Formats: sequence, structure tokens, C-alpha cells
Amino acid sequence: MSNIAEIYDLWLKPQHLPKNSTIPVTVETVEIKTLHPRPGIEERKIILSFVGKRRKLILNAGNANRLADLGGEDWSAWPGLVVGLRRAQYSKDKETIIITPPPPAKTASSTPQPPAPDPQTATMATPLVVEEVELSPREAMDQFYALAGQAIIDKRVDHNFVNRLVNCGNYSTAYHELRQAVA
Repeated sequence: MSNIAEIYDLWLKPQHLPKNSTIPVTVETVEIKTLHPRPGIEERKIILSFVGKRRKLILNAGNANRLADLGGEDWSAWPGLVVGLRRAQYSKDKETIIITPPPPAKTASSTPQPPAPDPQTATMATPLVVEEVELSPREAMDQFYALAGQAIIDKRVDHNFVNRLVNCGNYSTAYHELRQAVA
């Protein structure tokens, strides 16, 4: 089958991603290229390729910083890092791609599920408890990334350790393990 991507180096664009979904990808290569976005203008950019994907992503400063938060400042260590790609609204009429932590791993359907609670005795889901303070799942994730970022900067943990914790899919658990590692 003939494909234009075999001739031209096509870049990943927001419209290539589904709406309202984060796609997990693994960084395959990282390279620095000088691009010419407009005549007479040269910009050095970080270019990512992903395992099993044809299109490459040109990193803007925001995504480069997000990736550094997830994988460390040394971009040569990013290959193998699992991240999420999400389509987002940039302005009223423009979209962009945002690098995020990878989405939680889905459990296999063959994994036994706990029995459904009795509707007559069930209460609302209990919020996560972190440091004896009730946190929502979003707050647990925010606390995890705040601590992870500082721990990486302080060189108390490396980005591979943080990435393994992210892949567990439970930010409360990841946060507790990270706190134990930096204590």
C-alpha cells in the first residue's frame, strides 16, 4: 500500500488523536532538529517518535517541561518513558496536543471483580486518605506529581522509579510508595 507518510515526514497533529481520550504511548527516540516554521526563521525543537507510531511530535516549551516533569531533565533518558497524549483546546478555534501522565492501566476482564455492594447498606465511595487527610483521586494525583517533581529535582529518586509508580494506576498507592522512598 502506498502512503504519503513513506515520502514525507509527517507530524502528529491534534486531529490525529481522538477527542476526550488520553492515548498511552512509549517514547522511542528523541532528537533535536532545526525547523523553519516561517521563511527566515529557524527554531531548534525536540522531536519525539513513539513505538509503533508513524508520526512524530514536535515539542513546544510546555510539553517539553511536562515531559521533563515526568521523565527528568535529561532528554536522552526519555526513550522507553510511557506518557499520555491528549487532544485539547488551545483557543476558541485552535487545538493542541498535551503530554500527560499515562492513563491508568485497564484491568483484564478475566480479573475477578469484588462483589457489588448491597444497595441498601452501601454508602458513597470513600475518598482516598493520604497523610490522614481525605483527598479525591485528582488531589492524590496532584500531590503525587508535586512530590515526584521535587524528589527528582532533589535527586532523591530517578524518573524511572517515578514512571514505574505512575504505571501502577493508583495514585494513592503511588504517593505512599514515593513518600516512603524519599523519607
